[in-house]
Amino acid sequence: EDNTGDSDRPGNEDFDDPVGPDDPDTPKISFTSSTLDLENVNNAHDWEEGGTKSEAKVTINAVNGMAHLYVEIISDGLTADVLESVGLSSSFDLAYPGNLEEGVAGLGFPYGSGVIGNTQVEFDITQFVPLLNIYPGTSNFKITVVDQASPANTKELLLKFKS
Repeated sequence: EDNTGDSDRPGNEDFDDPVGPDDPDTPKISFTSSTLDLENVNNAHDWEEGGTKSEAKVTINAVNGMAHLYVEIISDGLTADVLESVGLSSSFDLAYPGNLEEGVAGLGFPYGSGVIGNTQVEFDITQFVPLLNIYPGTSNFKITVVDQASPANTKELLLKFKS
């Protein structure tokens, strides 16, 4: 017979500060950037030649892996015709880009297996931002991430630009 005390029995370990994917206080999906302001309007002219910024990147983390990475472009200047000319549409899923694969690849966006199941994706729009100065106005990128958990977790980011 095992006469160990209750505190030494398996399952009675002391977890004073649980941290990890099962912790309800841990965000399941998050967005960070050292090159973009995720809360306020970004000035697209900062990315012009000779501007103060050279990169426009958002790191997206999804503890449970990504199932979808939806992008919706809401813009004064980037009309459907303009977006079509660079191989995009006003809304698309980078996990399953379909007939837009060539356009998203050409602009350096992650897609397909570069999104599906990944816990971290770098959404790099550095090549795209200069277009905002050619077609001026306000442009917003609504980024919606859906993870692979059941039920899925969803988080949105509205990335704002003005030129």
